[in-house]
Amino acid sequence: MQPIIGYYMLSVFFLNLSKKMETNLEKAKRLYQAQVNIHGYELPENSYVFQMMELAAKPNWIDIEIQEPISYEKGNWDGLRTDFVLVQTSSGNITKARAYIGFMDGSKFCDWYLENDFELHEKVTHFMKLPQNSDF
Repeated sequence: MQPIIGYYMLSVFFLNLSKKMETNLEKAKRLYQAQVNIHGYELPENSYVFQMMELAAKPNWIDIEIQEPISYEKGNWDGLRTDFVLVQTSSGNITKARAYIGFMDGSKFCDWYLENDFELHEKVTHFMKLPQNSDF
């Protein structure tokens, strides 16, 4: 079970923090763990929710207008495909997606798809590389 709604609220909170991020991150983890414990669950330190909190707390979002993720993978699709990255949309949603980037009929395209292969219909404004050896 992955409490996504709680993660989104916490991620928006962490994105607006400045120098106190690490202290606030530790506090958020402790408070979230306490809330989960009330319901009889135990989250390991490397749980999905905690990993997402840590990513959201880091100020390394890359503006999509300045740089696109590296697309390199060829396959039975148009253009080249990127690895999965964490993306932020114009509405503030944060999710995991990958881009298909290329040219068709002389026009550039950059289409984003979720892990379940559904197209992401919101405008992507920023992306962040996922850490290596991540279970995302």
